[in-house]
Amino acid sequence: MAPRSSAEDDYDSDEETVSIQKMSIRIQKKLVSKMVSSNVARMLFTDRAVQFLDSLNSVLKEIFTSKESKKVIKNVIKITGKIYLLNHNNQFSNEEMASLEDFQKRFHRLFLAVISFHEVTYSYNRDYLSEKLNKLGNVLISIIDGHLSEKSKERVRSVVFYLTNEKFLDYLYSIHGRSPEHILLAESFFTNAKNFVDADEF
Repeated sequence: MAPRSSAEDDYDSDEETVSIQKMSIRIQKKLVSKMVSSNVARMLFTDRAVQFLDSLNSVLKEIFTSKESKKVIKNVIKITGKIYLLNHNNQFSNEEMASLEDFQKRFHRLFLAVISFHEVTYSYNRDYLSEKLNKLGNVLISIIDGHLSEKSKERVRSVVFYLTNEKFLDYLYSIHGRSPEHILLAESFFTNAKNFVDADEF
């Protein structure tokens, strides 16, 4: 048998490195899916982002069941965690990175609109928010399409489904007949949303 050349050894080493990297990423993504908790959220998000998610969860529970609202927050954490891992491991192409930057800009503009509709009386436009949320979901799915499973894409669709719900959006912006608890929850939501935007942590 002919001795192996150094070139062949280098090739095998490169192949092994790539395989180990892919295996590592798969394991990390599975860990993210299994370790969704407040502690994991605090590792992935800033304090302001966690506070916003807490207030979002509180509002969601007013419209949906506790199980459904928790599902929305868990899906947000899982999706964010997997995107973070993909980005951290340089898995996105230049085109996907450009799309990710576009997503972040759209996300920032959406937050500004959410806050503006609260601050300017009678400016609330449900159709506008629904359209922008659906567009955000589509952009995100296009970014993760070649990297994550159909289940992850379904998580994105599920989050968008709940956040575009008419009752949820109307609850945030309703003016008449609000209970003190309703007012407190809505004000907390918008305060935390504004703090998140002002900190520029997108």
